[in-house]
Amino acid sequence: MENNINKKELYDLEHQKKKAMFQSANRKRIARRVALWLSVAVLLTGSVFAISRFSDTSTVIDTNATIAAIGVTDQIKGDPQAKAIFIEYSDFQCPACAAYYPLVKNLIEKYGTSIVFVYRHFPLQQHPAAKPAAYAAEAAGKQGKFWEMHDLLFERQQQWSGKNDPEKIFRGYAAELGLSLEQYDQDVDSSDIKGKVESDIRSGQQAKITGTPTFFLNGKSIQPQSVEEFDSLIKNAIQ
Repeated sequence: MENNINKKELYDLEHQKKKAMFQSANRKRIARRVALWLSVAVLLTGSVFAISRFSDTSTVIDTNATIAAIGVTDQIKGDPQAKAIFIEYSDFQCPACAAYYPLVKNLIEKYGTSIVFVYRHFPLQQHPAAKPAAYAAEAAGKQGKFWEMHDLLFERQQQWSGKNDPEKIFRGYAAELGLSLEQYDQDVDSSDIKGKVESDIRSGQQAKITGTPTFFLNGKSIQPQSVEEFDSLIKNAIQ
C-alpha cells in the first residue's frame, strides 16, 4: 500500500480539513442563534400567556365613561403638564398587574418627563390583602417613599400574597426602606389614607372598570399586550 502523498494532495487534505472545521463552527453559531431566538420567543409568549392566564376578570370599559382628572392626592411620576397622561388602575395582589409592572416601569423610565404616569388603587374583592397593600404604599408615600414601596409590593408579591398577616410583612418593607415606623403605624391605619384609597376606587367605578390592570392614555382606555404596542401608543400621544 502506498503511504506517500505529494504536496498537492497534502494541500488538498489540509484545505478540506479547514473547510470542514469552518463549516462545523458555522453550524454551531447558527444553532446558538436559533436557540437564543427560540428562548426569546418562549419568554415573550410566556409573558403574554401569564398576563392572560392571571387576569382575575375580564376588563370591560364603557367608552362613554369619564376619567377623574389628576388631583393633588394622586401618586404621579413625570411632568404633570405633559401632553400624554398615562393612568393605571391597579391591584397590588393581582398577578396580571405584577406581570405588567416591569413593562410599565420601563416605559415610564424611557419617556421620563414626556409623560405623566398616574397610579390609582383598585383593589378587587377577591384579593383580601390588596387594600392593606394599598394602605402600606400610601403610608410610605407620606414619607416620600410611595414608589419604592410600590416596587417592592409588586416585585415580592409572591412573598406576601395569600399570607394571613401581610401587614407584618409590609411593616418589614417599611423598615427596609428606612421609614419611621412610628409614623408609618399611625399613617397606615389613618382615615386620611383609607379615604384616599376609597376615592381611587370610586373614580374607577365611575369609569366602569371591572378588572385590573386597566390603563388609560389621554382619557382613552387601552389594553396593549406587548411592549411594542405600549410604545407605539405613547409615541403617538406625545407627538
